[in-house]
Amino acid sequence: MTMVETAQLSPRNAKSIAIQGNLSVSALTNLPCGISSFRLGDLSSTETPFRFRNSKQRNKGVRGQPGKLDRVKRANKRALAEKFNKLDLHDDGLRAIKIYPPRKRSNFTRIDFEFQDDSTGSRKTLSFHSCANFRFVMDFDVLADNWHFGNTEACVAKTEVRRMKKFVRAQMSHWRTRYMPPMRKNEPIRKKFASIRSYVLFRVAFFGGTAEILAKGYKFNH
Repeated sequence: MTMVETAQLSPRNAKSIAIQGNLSVSALTNLPCGISSFRLGDLSSTETPFRFRNSKQRNKGVRGQPGKLDRVKRANKRALAEKFNKLDLHDDGLRAIKIYPPRKRSNFTRIDFEFQDDSTGSRKTLSFHSCANFRFVMDFDVLADNWHFGNTEACVAKTEVRRMKKFVRAQMSHWRTRYMPPMRKNEPIRKKFASIRSYVLFRVAFFGGTAEILAKGYKFNH
């Protein structure tokens, strides 16, 4: 039996995410028993959207404390990260990595990792969608030495804004692209940082290397 688990962040704040447009923010709700697929950020009949009298009150909180929208975003990110951290890929074998790069700005990248279960031999697929950055470091000799023992260690998700910004900045030296006026030289960084809170930094650790993906969500087929 194939099960699918899906998680995605979608804070939908039009002030900070220009490319997303005017979309709503939903509250985090508990899933009914028997449901193995969910998407954070989508409104359902069991959810109650936040209502504000005017745009100035949307994210206004007590001085020094986050507003309602900020609290919802943080709750969504924590829930997504906790769900990802519970995935059981330890000692599974890495079979393939497939990257589907964007062909235009609105076409976000997807990255698929295919695994072989260490006990049943069945196939598993971990897909990241709406990917913004990807870093992959691997010694394939070490990876091969661990194939019969299972060469996947663990999955970890991080939501700290400072960590995600540092991850993005570290890749600037590899752009090999110069942005000329009137654009600023860090044009892609500025756009990405404006919506950085809608991303999560995922890490898949192997016995032989590490894959890090800055993405908005993931799907797990097993």
